[in-house]
Amino acid sequence: MEDAVSEAQIIVCVPGPWEGPQDLIKASIEAGRGAMPEYLIAGPAMMHVPTRKAFRVDMQGPHPSMREAFEYAGQGRLSPETLAAIDDHQSAIYLLAPAGPDEARALLGFVTHLLDAGGYAVKIESAGVAHEADKWRAHAALGTTLAAYDLLVTLVGGRKACFSCGMHHFGLPDAAAPSTLRPERLPEILTALNQRQLLGQAASAGELFATDLHDTVHELIHQPFGYPEDSPMNNPHGRWFMAPTPQPLGIDEPEDGPLMMAIASDDPEVREAVAQARATWPRFIAFVQGRFGFGRPIVKVRLANGEHSGFFWLLAERVDGEAVVAQVFEMPPELGIAAGSHLSVGPDEVQDWAIIRHGALIGGFTMRLQHARVSDDKRRFLELYTGVLCEEPLAELGL
Repeated sequence: MEDAVSEAQIIVCVPGPWEGPQDLIKASIEAGRGAMPEYLIAGPAMMHVPTRKAFRVDMQGPHPSMREAFEYAGQGRLSPETLAAIDDHQSAIYLLAPAGPDEARALLGFVTHLLDAGGYAVKIESAGVAHEADKWRAHAALGTTLAAYDLLVTLVGGRKACFSCGMHHFGLPDAAAPSTLRPERLPEILTALNQRQLLGQAASAGELFATDLHDTVHELIHQPFGYPEDSPMNNPHGRWFMAPTPQPLGIDEPEDGPLMMAIASDDPEVREAVAQARATWPRFIAFVQGRFGFGRPIVKVRLANGEHSGFFWLLAERVDGEAVVAQVFEMPPELGIAAGSHLSVGPDEVQDWAIIRHGALIGGFTMRLQHARVSDDKRRFLELYTGVLCEEPLAELGL
């Protein structure tokens, strides 16, 4: 078991126009930015010069089934133009990296460089999923654990169970659930458990798992992954099977009602949270204008009408310069702003921003403050009440 775990790898294929190693090296140099190369390819290794991190690289000639393999793994999301280019590929580059969260994030830049050097698309051989170059670049530009998850993990439907494949890239078990669950719920609950593991909260056998107060309760049961041990897609860490159970979560609403906390706007920690939101505003702009979706973007503003004022969350819909245009979805009548109307929110007006995706919180600086100030006995209720099960580390936002 330990040997299998230690041998888990991330295996990536990038087909391209290179006719031989010298063509690849030349294209890599030409794709470099600045006077000093960021990546070097030499023999069986590709190295990121600033960090000295290196992964194994293997160049192979054209394969007659390459287009078919990408078309299947792309699940209908690869364009005809991309598939035609793959059909005409002259070689394929295989990158092999050890499993682990640091390696997974680092790999994003390695593969992006191969795309910049002329690669056509990306296939994760160790998960069976393929991506267009522009989707890979967009997620790699974020460089976060959740962005790496979107590229390196896929969901697979089966007759008896649906499951994720690729969590071994991060050194963690995958997630599985019965196929009898509502199809629209399966991606959400599988992703929610995986993201919670990725962001630091380990699962345990017998744990009761739910995504909100009204969700089906699931008991976590550890199982083998089920693929042959020598398959690159096998997860030696196994998987967590979410078995529906009638057992209650045993979490009651606090006697003082929903956890609405009044925090003074001149509170030093609140001022710091607002400063963090404004400092990372460009990252939020990138989330909102991204083409590939990354969760539900919301923005917090202070609105006033005479003696009436308050702080409200709005749904961000599009970018307008340095501002976002956001929709009002709930508003007291005293403020005179109708639900469904739109407001422009710029970097000087924003009080907070957040992306909520399947239980993971990105940004949400004042929300984090509220969670931190709740007593331990109430925190679990608050998590399920808000649907926030885990938080992306602030360091991944550059803070």
